[in-house]
Amino acid sequence: MLAKEFASLPIFLAWGEGSAAWDATPPVEPTTATALLAELGRRKAQTVSYAVASATGTVELSSGKYNLSATPTDLVYLKFVFDFGDAVGKSIRELGILAGTTLKTTVPATQTYYAPGDLLTPGDLYAVEYVKAFPRVNTVRQVFEYVLPF
Repeated sequence: MLAKEFASLPIFLAWGEGSAAWDATPPVEPTTATALLAELGRRKAQTVSYAVASATGTVELSSGKYNLSATPTDLVYLKFVFDFGDAVGKSIRELGILAGTTLKTTVPATQTYYAPGDLLTPGDLYAVEYVKAFPRVNTVRQVFEYVLPF
């Protein structure tokens, strides 16, 4: 099962500045993208679980409602939590889910936010999303949740 293999990998959400030219109208995400245009950093998924669609689900996303499942399914739930101090003062215009990232051996085990220079290999880009630019401020802890189909 693809979902089971994917869920077993280290999964990260990267964010980047993209291009200021996107501010008027963000472009359509390219299906051939292998990286973000201007990555600032990334965090490892705080939660990786399986999910099932449910009209009464406790996880509510724009794509629907879901319940988490201990049994593998073809849906993988991911939750990423960026800290207050991550990328403060930057504008975020792009997000990317990557699997299989490896960190350099010099990165401290206690570190949880990774700049591009901390990566030995960036991993494989599963999905990219261009968003309306939002400023990073130190009073907001950004949380992103996704349910990925396999």
